[in-house]
Amino acid sequence: MTTAATLAPHRVDPDHPGPAAERMLRNVYLSCGLGGLVFAGLLMPVALGQLHELNPIFGLATIAVGLVAPISLALLATWAPIRVMRRLAGTIVIVFALMHVTFPLFLSGGPGTLSGAPWVQGINALHAVIATVVWQSGWVWLYGIAQAPVVYLTQIAAGTSVNPRPFQDAIGGMLYSLILMGVSLAVMRAAHRVDAVAQSARLEASAQASASTREREQTRINAIVHDDIMSVLYAAASPTAPEGLEARATEALAEIEALADDDQSRRAYPPAGLVAMLRATALDVCHDTDLRAEWTGEDPIPSDVASSVSEALAEALRNSIRHAGPIDSVRRSVTVAARPDAVTVVCADDGTGFDRSEISDRRLGIRVSIIERMRSLDGGSADVTSGVGRGTTVTLEWRRP
Repeated sequence: MTTAATLAPHRVDPDHPGPAAERMLRNVYLSCGLGGLVFAGLLMPVALGQLHELNPIFGLATIAVGLVAPISLALLATWAPIRVMRRLAGTIVIVFALMHVTFPLFLSGGPGTLSGAPWVQGINALHAVIATVVWQSGWVWLYGIAQAPVVYLTQIAAGTSVNPRPFQDAIGGMLYSLILMGVSLAVMRAAHRVDAVAQSARLEASAQASASTREREQTRINAIVHDDIMSVLYAAASPTAPEGLEARATEALAEIEALADDDQSRRAYPPAGLVAMLRATALDVCHDTDLRAEWTGEDPIPSDVASSVSEALAEALRNSIRHAGPIDSVRRSVTVAARPDAVTVVCADDGTGFDRSEISDRRLGIRVSIIERMRSLDGGSADVTSGVGRGTTVTLEWRRP
């Protein structure tokens, strides 16, 4: 049987990107910070040389926002939350753009008195790249296109006499910005496509696992109809009822009631189906999870066990992502061992870890979503071990009572 899964479109949350997009974002922010360091070395003498021609506070502010602030992105790129990075970078871009436009107004001698080209025009391409990774939309191209009129009008208003080529500088600045923006936007969209493909693959794997479970259930129903119900009906229709017919009829009715019963504990997953379910859960939460699994047997595992273990595993991975460190700097692994009478899942990371004695018992992620969820199962248990600097290991176990 061939099963087709209908996949929802991949939506990009700019504050919570997928694993590939997050790695790329951090790399671009790091590159922008290092680029800012290079530009600072090149432009700082010019910026300091123009301080005496500017309002002192404004002059120092342009250096802080234009040169120093981008360097801070490199310092934060490897560990700060993406949401914080995005807010900071967006603020830098907006403030720098306002300073660029108003530069002539803060000349100490008034507009038209600057002895050279405004130094801020030498770094506008870097801020255009930062704007690209912050907003990542078609509208961001307007930032690059706006460089032409802004550079031209700023030079005219500043009164540049040393470099009387505002038009050439305006076109050159715009083209340089647009080229770098195009490259940045392309690599970010490629990273988002990687995340979209990974999500689609996980959904497809989950759909195939569900289809396989439905096929097994259909086979079971067919077997009950053929082996139990039809055989009893044929026997009852014969002139002489065979011995034990009543007992066989009772068993057939019990099988029918079991199929019709809405109690989810009667619906179950074979060990292989549970492994597929846990694999989809782990990779959906964290695509970089190293998952290893082994299973034996065909007898079913109750679905309440499967759902509780899956939800506890998802919460363990979410806690790891929130507290252990950035996705690209922490290794996470999940080991699954499943058989009809027992399930063991070990979720481990090599992140920052924590001291259990310093964590409140009311912390819901561990207490409710992991420990109490597993303990609510007959035969279920959970254990969390961790230490500062030693990572965290969450062990989920179920033994058939």
